[in-house]
Amino acid sequence: GYFLDKIKPKDMTKYGFELKDLKPYIYPSDEEIKSVGVNAVFLGSYIKWDIFKQLELVKKLGFSEDNEIREGTYDSWENVDVKFTSFHDYFKFLKFGFGRATDHTSIEIRLGRMTREKGLELVKKHEGRIPVKYLDEFLKEAEISYDEFIIICEKYTNKKLFKKDKNGKLLRNQEGNIEKISYDN
Repeated sequence: GYFLDKIKPKDMTKYGFELKDLKPYIYPSDEEIKSVGVNAVFLGSYIKWDIFKQLELVKKLGFSEDNEIREGTYDSWENVDVKFTSFHDYFKFLKFGFGRATDHTSIEIRLGRMTREKGLELVKKHEGRIPVKYLDEFLKEAEISYDEFIIICEKYTNKKLFKKDKNGKLLRNQEGNIEKISYDN
């Protein structure tokens, strides 16, 4: 399938958008795509993709890191131009129990460049914390309060993965973050 499989642009008209303004998001049908001979190609089928080797390559071409560690992971080079990616990663953590730090450490462990112990250390240190750098801006953009944000997060959290009290309420640490039951998954 293609992007926007779950909600179509025409569905957005009920929220006050005009269909003409949503044209960039209206994809051609599968039949239209096939009729003009478009064929999707996944680059990873042709070259071994290694995000860290690609980073070294683009650095040689002029890319520079900004040396600020991204919330939710331990890198300073990914998503340098996107403010709200840390929220996507946090929501992924709530739903699936892992986020970007797990993605990155898993690659490094599989390639033999990091031990599992070091990976777990990095994941525990960086993952699962409410992103704070752009939190106020995110809340303003979403038109919700912090309390509403927490309610929404808890609604979609996979509660089987996180510590709860005897009444089933998610437990939060001193920083307000929930904690996984186990990192051995």
